[in-house]
Amino acid sequence: MSKRKYALGVFIFFFVVFCVASTALKKHGFGIAETQSLDEYLISFAVTDISANSEKYFVQGDTVTSGGLVLGTIIQNVSVTPTSVYVTNGSKSVSVSYPESTRIDLHGTILSYGVNNGDGYMLGGYRHIAPGESLFISSEHIDVLIKVTEIVKK
Repeated sequence: MSKRKYALGVFIFFFVVFCVASTALKKHGFGIAETQSLDEYLISFAVTDISANSEKYFVQGDTVTSGGLVLGTIIQNVSVTPTSVYVTNGSKSVSVSYPESTRIDLHGTILSYGVNNGDGYMLGGYRHIAPGESLFISSEHIDVLIKVTEIVKK
């Protein structure tokens, strides 16, 4: 019976040490975002070949999320151009443009907060994002796949 009490005592001791250590780590926070201040960045993006009706759902001031993290806020009205498709016809390439009233390419900017740690931009100090990366974003009005074209410090 004394071996059981000894084992229980050891378990309780290590449990208390674990609780104290985890509380200290949580209090002092060793994450990137907690040790560095977040700076403002402008994330430029493009959405290609979407319905012309989608333009109205990119509302200035809307908060945008990606993968459960707040990506930022749409800060500028988006710019729109007709979608162009390049078709190979025999030995020639032909550019075909849709009328602007049907299919469009859209460009916009999001104000975001993060850090540049030398390896690239870290959204909120936690998630790496780079130009050329595709992100699925959501706002109050639209869910869409965007391509990040540029990230610059504001």
